[in-house]
Order: sequence, then structure tokens, then C-alpha cells
Amino acid sequence: MDKLFSTKGRINRKTYTISFIIFMAIAMIVGMFGVSLLPSTMGEMGELKTTAMLMLCLSPFIYISHCLTVQRLHDLDRPGSDIWKMNLSWTLQYRLFLEEGTYGKNQYGYPQSPPTRKRISSNR
Repeated sequence: MDKLFSTKGRINRKTYTISFIIFMAIAMIVGMFGVSLLPSTMGEMGELKTTAMLMLCLSPFIYISHCLTVQRLHDLDRPGSDIWKMNLSWTLQYRLFLEEGTYGKNQYGYPQSPPTRKRISSNR
């Protein structure tokens, strides 16, 4: 549970992908039903209130997503500040889902679960 609210440590790509899918689904449900439950008022001020309420409801999901992304960047041995580079680079976003993390300990600690290395068997 503390992994959700901390930017320290590392998470592997499986954990990141599963949590990303779960949080996106929850955020979409909160967004769809949250907007429909808010009282609709006409005018620019009503739209502003609705947007502010929606952002307030979604802010925990945005924060948790930020923490998980920073931990995944740490697994790739990249600093958490690289999260800002993700807006400019699609390749970095794809690497979060596709690239294996650093094997063993890196500057951010030990991996969440040690990856298994495939052994080359000899046919002797």
C-alpha cells in the first residue's frame, strides 16, 4: 500500500502495467459518473465549477499514477525527473511498458522481484 503513495523504490513492468490499467479504468468511471452526478448549471461559471470538482475527484489518481511512474523509471535506472521528458518523447512512454528493468541493485535500490535470467543449456 505504501508503494502507491511514495516515489521511492522500484516496481517492475508487470506491476506498472496492471496498476496503470486498473487506475485508468477507475479514473474513467469516476470521470464519467462524477460529471453526470454533478448538478449541471448553465453558463461559464457552472462549467468551471464542474471542471474543478472533477479535477478534485481525479487528483488522487493523478498523484498515485505519478508515484508509480517514478518508481517504474527508477526500475529502468532513470531519475524521477524524466517524467517531464515523457511529454516530449513517445519512446520513453513505450519503454515503461516494454523494457525490462535493471537486473539486480541499481542506484534506486533492489528490484521489486528479482528477474530470472534464462540459463543456456548445453546439449552434451
